[in-house]
Amino acid sequence: MEGLWLLAIVVLQDIHKSFGPEVVLDHLDLQLHAGEKVGMVGANGSGKTTILNLITGQITPDIGRVIRQKGLRIGYLPQEATFSGERPPCDFPSSVDGRNPRGS
Repeated sequence: MEGLWLLAIVVLQDIHKSFGPEVVLDHLDLQLHAGEKVGMVGANGSGKTTILNLITGQITPDIGRVIRQKGLRIGYLPQEATFSGERPPCDFPSSVDGRNPRGS
């Protein structure tokens, strides 16, 4: 079972994350595999955005490890995105590495 994490594209191992005195994640383990579709549902402040920020590398855990498959590119649309002009939001994806995930 120990080696199964090698098949995952993202692994969060024993993650602990706090913001000040507020513990948001405690001993979180998560594996994401290629082609897998995942949804997160939870109350405000339950850690959904924190998990996404850990996966994308925008924040680091206080304790634990985040392992990403080498060469992995992650596209995302920020929660508080702002748009201008006539183009729809789907024309504005971002990526963690600053490149447009659509290649343009």
